[in-house]
Amino acid sequence: MIFIQEHDTRENRIVIEVEGQLNQSNLSILKGVCQKHQRSVPAKEISLDLKGLTHIGREARVYLKEIRDTVLLIGLPEFLRMELFPDSSQLKG
Repeated sequence: MIFIQEHDTRENRIVIEVEGQLNQSNLSILKGVCQKHQRSVPAKEISLDLKGLTHIGREARVYLKEIRDTVLLIGLPEFLRMELFPDSSQLKG
C-alpha cells in the first residue's frame, strides 16, 4: 500500500511525500503524480520526499534512477542513497 500527499510550497514548487511500499503494482500512481506536475505550465520544480518508505521494489528503484536528474530526491534511506548516488558528489538532497 502507498500513500502520496502533495504540498505546494511556492508558486512553481511541489513536494510529493511518499509513504509505505513502492512497488510495481503502485508505481504508476507515483509516475502519474510526477508527470502531472512536470507537464504543468509552467512546469513545477518537484521534490520527492521518500522518508516514509518502508519498502521499494526493483521497478521503483529503476524509476528513481531515471528521474534523479530532474527531481530532487529527499529523505532517502541510506541503502537507497548509496544505490542511487554512488558518488556522493551527485547527491542533491
